[in-house]
Amino acid sequence: MIHNIQTVSNYIEEIEKLINNKRHNYYFRGQDDAFSNTLPAIFRSRKLLDNEDNLFNDFLMTDPQLFEKCRTNFERLALMEHYHLPTRLLDVSSNPLIALFFAVKGGQGNGEVYVYKDEPNPDKLAEMLEQRGWQNLIAEYKSKNKLTSHNYFKKNAFSNEMQLESSLARQSLADKAAFSNQLKTFIN
Repeated sequence: MIHNIQTVSNYIEEIEKLINNKRHNYYFRGQDDAFSNTLPAIFRSRKLLDNEDNLFNDFLMTDPQLFEKCRTNFERLALMEHYHLPTRLLDVSSNPLIALFFAVKGGQGNGEVYVYKDEPNPDKLAEMLEQRGWQNLIAEYKSKNKLTSHNYFKKNAFSNEMQLESSLARQSLADKAAFSNQLKTFIN
């Protein structure tokens, strides 16, 4: 749903209406009009994505001491994101005013604030999985969803899934393709 908001007080009113359900956590992303989509930066350019491993490793080698306290690849990616390296992470905030700041900071036009709820939309998820030919995962999601009330999709930096996903940034393009092909044979 799109709202055209002109004042901060109107923005706050709309946010309060939106998040009146306390059973969910909400996250916000503010973007000025320089961005055409909400993809993580690494996915906005094929050249960046194809060289992700080089970007990651070169940044690590530039200042290794910067990463002394990082225990996982996810933490390294988060720090790299902070220093404006294009990564597979997408900045969001639990504070809607921070998102508003990023939406209007450029001042060139109409910024946008995207609102995410910690509850996947099952229809959109099913559509996305079906488009990719992964219909078998829809049933798995539905069965896990009943058992866990969406906690299946909540991950922390030390979870196996997060370790695997964030480790992809360190893999060469050839290794990512091989992994993807193996995953496809496993899923099908």
